[in-house]
Amino acid sequence: MPDKLLKDFFDIQADSSEACEEDLLLDLRTKLILDSKPIFISLTASNYHEWRAFMRDLLELKGWDQLIDTPWHDGVEGKTSIWQASRFPVRALYNLKTGELDPIHPCTPEKTFEAISRRECVVFITEHIDGLFQYFCDHEQDDPYVLWKEIEEFWTSKDFENRVSARWCRRMLEVMCLEPNQSIADYLKDAKVVYDDIHKFGGSMSGQEFIDCVTMGLGWNEYRVVGEKWNTRLLKMQGLEPDGIGMPLEERLGELKKQLEVLEKVIAEGKAKEDRAWLIRWEREKKERAKKEAADREKGLG
Repeated sequence: MPDKLLKDFFDIQADSSEACEEDLLLDLRTKLILDSKPIFISLTASNYHEWRAFMRDLLELKGWDQLIDTPWHDGVEGKTSIWQASRFPVRALYNLKTGELDPIHPCTPEKTFEAISRRECVVFITEHIDGLFQYFCDHEQDDPYVLWKEIEEFWTSKDFENRVSARWCRRMLEVMCLEPNQSIADYLKDAKVVYDDIHKFGGSMSGQEFIDCVTMGLGWNEYRVVGEKWNTRLLKMQGLEPDGIGMPLEERLGELKKQLEVLEKVIAEGKAKEDRAWLIRWEREKKERAKKEAADREKGLG
């Protein structure tokens, strides 16, 4: 809608100052865009194209539309990340060679402002993605250009439904835990079913990634002694690397199961001893209470 029609439609006085008119027209354009669309929209499995159009309008209003169209560059050598550039250049590090203070990064204040805006833009986009679907995009990185492209590529893929199912299965494995009173055999069996489903839906997960998931889901204290021999993260904390990665998963899983079941038996025996000790203490305390109550009754009668 031309500016004059906007002014006439909303009855803006002709003698308004030029700066005031520009602010009013911007507010009116914003109002027209927002009034023609829902107040808030979250990206789900079925509304990508509607969500994309709505978000582009919102990002344009905030002055962030160029951030999703162009990738980040620090304006110097391209070595400064968005996270580094978002830290204000006034902060400095002491240079041992020169004895002087060096800026924490070489970016200009304008680039620093852009880096901060990019991080804010990622948060803004993520806030408009349904919580159930935030896992399907890399919202932990800082560049909205990358995030926007990843969302477009994932949501417009021909096998979208299968990819969603594969991601859900992967997420299930990442959060799966050994339940109270669940046996190691049942736990590993349930996890293997989900692992097979990932590949059935066309997804991918390596054997070591699967072992990392199931070992992280074990009791942190009770099964740590086994986990430290199999889990990638726990091994790296010891300066080690996983062993036998080239072996078939079934063989490695069988060996892991044997080790866990031995420990499971030890844990069960330990708990049985604790239970017996608790019962003995409880019986002893029960007799002492009964004896004390009888003595109190005798004193009362006397």
